[in-house]
Amino acid sequence: MDKEKPKFTTQYIKSLKPPAKGRDEIFDGAKNPPGFGIRVSSKNTKTWILKYRPSGKKKVVTKTLGRYPQLVLQEARTAAKKADIKREDPEEKKKYSRTFGELANLWLEAGREKWKEGTKTNYVRRLSSRLLPAFGHRVASEINQRDIDNYIEETKKQAKYIANECLFIINAIFKLGMRKGLVDHNPGYLLERPHRAKPRSRVFINEEIRKIFEALKLESKIYQLYVWFLFLTLGRSGEIAKAQWVDWQKDRSILTLRDTKNGSDFRLPLSKAATDVLKELEPITRLAGDGGLFPTVNGKVFSIYPLLRRLRKTVKIEDWRFHDIRRTGRTRMSEDLPISWEAAEHCLDHDVGNQTSRTYEVGRPLRQMREAFEQWAKQLDEILQGKAEENIG
Repeated sequence: MDKEKPKFTTQYIKSLKPPAKGRDEIFDGAKNPPGFGIRVSSKNTKTWILKYRPSGKKKVVTKTLGRYPQLVLQEARTAAKKADIKREDPEEKKKYSRTFGELANLWLEAGREKWKEGTKTNYVRRLSSRLLPAFGHRVASEINQRDIDNYIEETKKQAKYIANECLFIINAIFKLGMRKGLVDHNPGYLLERPHRAKPRSRVFINEEIRKIFEALKLESKIYQLYVWFLFLTLGRSGEIAKAQWVDWQKDRSILTLRDTKNGSDFRLPLSKAATDVLKELEPITRLAGDGGLFPTVNGKVFSIYPLLRRLRKTVKIEDWRFHDIRRTGRTRMSEDLPISWEAAEHCLDHDVGNQTSRTYEVGRPLRQMREAFEQWAKQLDEILQGKAEENIG
């Protein structure tokens, strides 16, 4: 059994005898701080020391603090406590031993309830196909900025938008790790986004709107009604695609959209034309089984992206997407129609007013919104019939 180390006192230090040869190292049994001791040489030279293992190193280091009696016990102990060292703590080492894969799982679990299903699916896909194969097995605290920078640069050569997403996920995972005390740094913090997309500004002119509807004649009835409903409601394409029959208040012509981008339900007042679309759609899809306005087509899950690809090939309009419908309608409401800015913003489910006003004004001006949608539906009808003046921006 090891002999118990004595606790240092002034009298004990004074009584220490030199060894016959070489030197002895005696350590304070009080361990205050750990590794604090005194070295006594054969010439009776007494030197205060501090032994410790630096973080991330295998070799123990000895730091000299001064000689006795020039530096008395209390002064030497204070100097040891204030020594500028980064000591390896077994508990600290254990705490910082989590792998990137383990941190990624914690991050996914933390976001499970607040993320939309599509967002969660995308994060899982990026992790499983890209980030976990690259970093999953590595201890997160040992991943440095150069590792992340090299990975993002390589990913950027394949696809800039994927590199953006990967850097976002890496930063989010390390931020969570830092908040939980599982890592002490974020290696992606100082890296710039690989790609900054320019804000889109496409607004369809009348002729382009007519081209889209001409191309729709080649599509199934459900797809025709879907795009027409997008134009009439200016809804987000994904939210409209997921809308449910149970959320249609037929008597009030209001469709409630769930799980919206704003994180809350959106009560969408429908114009007569939009209501007519639902009435035409109802016998086709209401009893389809899953309760969605646009549930399935020929046994396949309703998907908007194959439709968009087909329309792009047919319409021959450069670089357009369904979201451009929202921008077109919003722009026309301001430029062509007597619709207030506030009403137009409400129609698109945008936040209106400051934080205080939104705290007390939790509803939407449904009557003004419906009037705006009625005016927009009328203009759309005139565009499709070729009666509206051409708007070329």
